[in-house]
Amino acid sequence: MDVPVQITDYLVFLNESNKKQSSIKICIHDLSSFFKWLEKNKPHFDNEKWLNLKRNDYLEYLAYLKDKKMSEANLKRISSHLNGMLRFYGLDSKIGTLRRDKPNYLVLDPKDLITDADVKKLLASIPSTKGLTDTQLQTHPYLSYRNLSIVTLMINYGLTLSEVHNLNIQDINFSQNTVEIHKENDKRIIKISSEDKKILYKYFMDIPVICRPREYTNEPFFLAFSPKKLVYWYDNYSNRPKRISKVGISRLIENEVERAGIEHARAIHFRNRCILKKVELGFSNQELIDYFGFKNRQALYRFKHYVDKQ
Repeated sequence: MDVPVQITDYLVFLNESNKKQSSIKICIHDLSSFFKWLEKNKPHFDNEKWLNLKRNDYLEYLAYLKDKKMSEANLKRISSHLNGMLRFYGLDSKIGTLRRDKPNYLVLDPKDLITDADVKKLLASIPSTKGLTDTQLQTHPYLSYRNLSIVTLMINYGLTLSEVHNLNIQDINFSQNTVEIHKENDKRIIKISSEDKKILYKYFMDIPVICRPREYTNEPFFLAFSPKKLVYWYDNYSNRPKRISKVGISRLIENEVERAGIEHARAIHFRNRCILKKVELGFSNQELIDYFGFKNRQALYRFKHYVDKQ
């Protein structure tokens, strides 16, 4: 990889830092690309003269990358590397922090949401036998309330696919109508409606006792199913029921969406809709952060912006 001779001392500084070598390589690549562009488009700024560049020169480079349809994530990374270089050479006071005219969040689009009409169709379709083949009719009594429970938690409470996948039976409190969600070192408790609790409880009680997760344990709540044997999978080695995989959850959503006659919807569309509904109801930033498990309020910007445009 060509190392820009203009910033050799900065690269020495990076190598002496605690940064990973993989991160340093990416930084060198980004800065090398910048100086190659500089040599081609502004040849009078060679060697040390690049220190005399103006803010508009950097913005011109970022605009050039944007015109090449570079992704928002890559633009953000390159801006960060350029800012680091400017700080090292004390140019940040003159150039300022490089910011793009595009917001640093992905703009929410109606295509990122599932409509109320489609939600109604989907929730009505899952427990029905509409459009099922003879083989699917055999598995439907076992899977309808499991699938309905999964989709209900995503649509009505904004759980992510991973959060649904990780739920254990001890996280479901049927007497208190609550679901406890664990994420890294944090946990949050969501109150669910009595009607939705009944859906989860019916699924739980319909599981044959021999493979039903034991209450107050860390056994999985949503179980994998064998359509050939018409039984829930049980792991004899660990002596516990087998958890449905994330791929399994994605596939069941795809199948149920297709059967409901909805053009396109995934787990993220369900969560986006739930977040938007809470924003429209006037929940505060902190309430939204706590409810959905966000790390900061930046995750809310796209939803706030969407509501403001309505």
